[in-house]
Amino acid sequence: MLSHSKPDAQVSVTTDAFNQAVRAVLEQYVQGVWQPPSFSKRLLPPEQKYSTFDRELLGLYIAIRHFRFFLEGRPFTGYTDHKPLVGAMSKLSDPWSAHQQRHFAFVSEFTTDIRHISGKSNVIADCFSVCLALPSAMLSWA
Repeated sequence: MLSHSKPDAQVSVTTDAFNQAVRAVLEQYVQGVWQPPSFSKRLLPPEQKYSTFDRELLGLYIAIRHFRFFLEGRPFTGYTDHKPLVGAMSKLSDPWSAHQQRHFAFVSEFTTDIRHISGKSNVIADCFSVCLALPSAMLSWA
């Protein structure tokens, strides 16, 4: 964690998915400043073959699972730079695959407030792309 958790702080989760990794940033708003603890996970070879939509959904799912202890019982907003994911949370009748259904069900246990953030504005999650250059032993694994 880059900052210590504050139980009464407003929180948000911002995610980004790439071909080989997902990144998530849990931010808390303390004294007028967003403070980011962080997380990054390399994707397994089968996960790297997922569609962009599925990688972005997986990123949100993994982030919430990883930060679960911090998010349980707290309202928060999820941010993604993948617009289709934002509308997907409200489209329960679409023909989702089994793993998509599991991921949506898990995410919806914690929040349905998923919002779009432009790729240019997603600098916090993007800045952790340097993690791909780090040896595997230095990464946080879920």
